[in-house]
Amino acid sequence: MEDEGIHHNTTGQPGSRSRLPGNNGCLFVAVSGVQEGWTTFYASEGEHGFVIGIGSVESRLMNVSVIIPVFNAAAYVEQAVASALAQTETGEVLLVEDGSQDGSLAECRKLVGMDNRIKLLRHPDGRNLGAGASRNLGIKASTCSLTAFLDADDFYLPGRFAVGHEILAAHSDADGVYETTGFYFQDDNSMRRWKEAGWPEKMGLRRWVDPAQLFETLAGGGAGSFSTDGIVVRRSLFEKSGYFNPELRTEEDTHLWIRMAAVGRLYPGRTDCPVSMCRIHAGNRVTGRPRKDQQEAVQQVWADLVRWGRAKGLPVRWIQLLARRYAAASAGLVMKEHLIGACGAAMRSCGFLIRYCPQPWRVEGFAYLAGAASVVGLAGQRLADYVRWGTGGCKGGGP
Repeated sequence: MEDEGIHHNTTGQPGSRSRLPGNNGCLFVAVSGVQEGWTTFYASEGEHGFVIGIGSVESRLMNVSVIIPVFNAAAYVEQAVASALAQTETGEVLLVEDGSQDGSLAECRKLVGMDNRIKLLRHPDGRNLGAGASRNLGIKASTCSLTAFLDADDFYLPGRFAVGHEILAAHSDADGVYETTGFYFQDDNSMRRWKEAGWPEKMGLRRWVDPAQLFETLAGGGAGSFSTDGIVVRRSLFEKSGYFNPELRTEEDTHLWIRMAAVGRLYPGRTDCPVSMCRIHAGNRVTGRPRKDQQEAVQQVWADLVRWGRAKGLPVRWIQLLARRYAAASAGLVMKEHLIGACGAAMRSCGFLIRYCPQPWRVEGFAYLAGAASVVGLAGQRLADYVRWGTGGCKGGGP
């Protein structure tokens, strides 16, 4: 029995029919393809398959720009595009080809010729600049009042924007809506690695959060997060929050959601049932990357948020909350060093806190880092590594 929001497909072929486990009337939908502007869906309930939608997608509600960064996703991008075009609210799909080497560019060009709502963008000289820079290019080129995102190897489920559209229409102060994303396993090996790594069963906040409390919820941690595939925002929000930070090596999406929560109002949509599916396969695993590198990248995320918060004049208690997350990430990095290196890393982090962190929490941060750099702290981390991994080394897994 599989968990809600998780679908396992052994074929990985668009058009395959199978059940999405879980309740709440959620069905897995596989997109058969885009043919001359027509999109066909198949769904199954138990053992009986049936067609739930067929025809051209036209609606007066076509006001969402769906931005799809494409990098080495030739095998999946057609399904992603078809699932986006199937939503009645989709006004345009912007494919941002990011210097792929697997024929993705040719696949994108083919798709552009099938529907006039599909647009193809590329970086200067066809360079690879990463997902953040690609999404930024799409945002700046978009023309609709609402913006949504979809990774090229993922796909939307039917009614992706239905609840979000209702919330935005009902709340004039709403700048965006976030919802839950499920996971779609390409094969048994992907599912095994995912579960072994302890990654979640679905991506979304684990409780309803008032928009006024969302910043502290996301910055404080422990309540989950939402994925790029599960949010839709008013295009005007980027004028206040800024765009994705292309310099970050990880969590650039969470980095942006926290900034959006600080300057805008994001409402929760469906949290019990996924509106999109994130495909887990061999090509998107985090493997072979040293844990120390991951710690450094996470530290960079929180350091940048602290600096941004100070520049924006955020409340002191919010800056302190961000500084706590920076200190926690720094402590994790410190504990990966040996004694002399740990002391050096702790001193550098303390220097950052002196410059950016307001009192009175600064002293608490110093004590936290000093404890992490101590002999006792380092020994405890080595023991934890051994218990968790057996050797203290790197464990692969994740999207």
